[in-house]
Amino acid sequence: MLTSSFVLLALLGQSAVDTRSTDAACDNPRIELARDASSAPYEVCVSPGLVTSFVFDVPASVVDLQGEVHFEEVVRGPHLLSLMPPRDMQPGERLRLTLDLEGGVARRLSFILVARQGRATHQVQVFHDSRSAESLRQECEQERARSHQLLKENERLRLELQGMRGLSLLLSSGEVWNSGVPIRTLAVAARSSSEVELSFFRGDTYRTMKSIAARLWLRNHGPEPWVLKGASLVNEHGEELRGLQWRQPKALEPHDTGVVVVEVDARQSDAHGAMTLKLWDEHGRSITLTQMVFPSASEPWDSTF
Repeated sequence: MLTSSFVLLALLGQSAVDTRSTDAACDNPRIELARDASSAPYEVCVSPGLVTSFVFDVPASVVDLQGEVHFEEVVRGPHLLSLMPPRDMQPGERLRLTLDLEGGVARRLSFILVARQGRATHQVQVFHDSRSAESLRQECEQERARSHQLLKENERLRLELQGMRGLSLLLSSGEVWNSGVPIRTLAVAARSSSEVELSFFRGDTYRTMKSIAARLWLRNHGPEPWVLKGASLVNEHGEELRGLQWRQPKALEPHDTGVVVVEVDARQSDAHGAMTLKLWDEHGRSITLTQMVFPSASEPWDSTF
């Protein structure tokens, strides 16, 4: 948004006959419309061969553009009006433009297009906000205070997290039973989209009071690195669990083994049975793990399935 060199305040609602004219009329004005104002038209510079645009923060429609048929170009949009005056418009010649503005209360606004030789207003910004300047100032102050508070809270959380290790975070989350986190060691069947590229090495499944998760070791037999792009977890009824999250600490390099972790929200009472997990990269190279079984809340020790 361009910085205006002056601000015109239109006070709609009072009758007036004067036309607002200044030596700086060819600058780019920002017109702020208040609830109570005069309907006197504003002067705007135009010049043959140059485009002048009006930008509105609410939809506007042209009621009347004097001599429109002779204009070189008129482009209308709900928030934009661009025009190029008639080629034969003489310096000092004046044409009237009348607009209807929508919003909370419809308003009518008038401009006088004054021809100048080689000089034209590039852009007129019209704001229909009916709130007072004091109201806007108070809102800005409130937003500034809110942003400052959020920055302080963010800094506090950042420092707090820096001082805690992963186990501390897990224990303080309130999602771990007194007896620990139930774990199962997986013995799953796996198949990949390309039999020679990806394979399942080993894995464990986990359950907290609010979620289930799996940590998987995969091996990349292909010639290119493998980076997890998407995942889906489907229960024994063929229903996909929503909100699945995943994390891959680093790319799975060719002929190397790496870890992938997936997690999804789940209630303590949820018993999904044997599930199917599919993982894929951006090139479609995928691996599907079946017979994914997650521990129940009554399994605080390692068990193999």
